[in-house]
Amino acid sequence: MTTKYLKLGTLAAACTLAFGCASFNDKDSAASQRSTPSSQSTSSQAARTQSGAVTFDRIAQQDSDLSEFSQAIKTAGMEDALTDGRDYTIFAPTNAALDSKNGRSMDELMKPENRAELVSLLRAHIVADAVTPEAVRRLPAAETIDGRSVPLKNQNGTLMVGDAKLVDTTPIQMGNLRVYPIDRVLTASSQAQIPRRG
Repeated sequence: MTTKYLKLGTLAAACTLAFGCASFNDKDSAASQRSTPSSQSTSSQAARTQSGAVTFDRIAQQDSDLSEFSQAIKTAGMEDALTDGRDYTIFAPTNAALDSKNGRSMDELMKPENRAELVSLLRAHIVADAVTPEAVRRLPAAETIDGRSVPLKNQNGTLMVGDAKLVDTTPIQMGNLRVYPIDRVLTASSQAQIPRRG
């Protein structure tokens, strides 16, 4: 990868995850309804939902310290969009990191009325690219899907993303996802807004 930053591949990826809903799936559903009975369309949608949910359940099973983050992804309704085949890297705060963060507690963020805030928090930890450990060591920053730049650093042998340490430098790989546990929640103070191109 030769670019200075790991950038979002297409605008569609950002739109898909803008509010935690899979817009591509909505289009697929409309096409399915035109060509097949509605019962088959409903079945297809259920299969996609189950697939995304199962993926994050397996991530939580592989690392129990990511159970809270995995549940947050499902509560926000982002699981399908993140498992649609596009490469995503997730810097996932551990349960301890989420429990000790400033602001609303995770229990509060999981409530329906706070969904937009939850989605915003999660988007700050997702990169629409396959970020390898070598990329973390080599590149200065990555662009998250909320349009911000998060610094990548090798600090005396410790790999850092923003102010957070990678708990494990070997990511959990699950289909199109790479998931790195980190020890802190990424905040706006550790990221920079990337100017929009006109």
